[in-house]
Amino acid sequence: MFGYLSNQCGGSGFLDSCDVDGFNLAYAVTPETFADFVNLVVPELQGRGRYKRDYAPGTLREKLYGPGRARLGADHPAVRFRSIADLPGS
Repeated sequence: MFGYLSNQCGGSGFLDSCDVDGFNLAYAVTPETFADFVNLVVPELQGRGRYKRDYAPGTLREKLYGPGRARLGADHPAVRFRSIADLPGS
């Protein structure tokens, strides 16, 4: 993307017509490119309601499997590895 920031982040333009659901970033000149994106583009997207301001509470597991499922069930084989002291050879 190039041009004026306000034109790139338009509500009914590029983002809607191309069905954009994310961004892949690679630095073009210097590592500061990432900081520039965060400091300049993200606030513009947030102001237009196109980028999250906050994340929903809970773990990824809870988001995938529902509330109260933050940890593996007691019947899951990996439960025995919850504590490093439980690892074989520890």
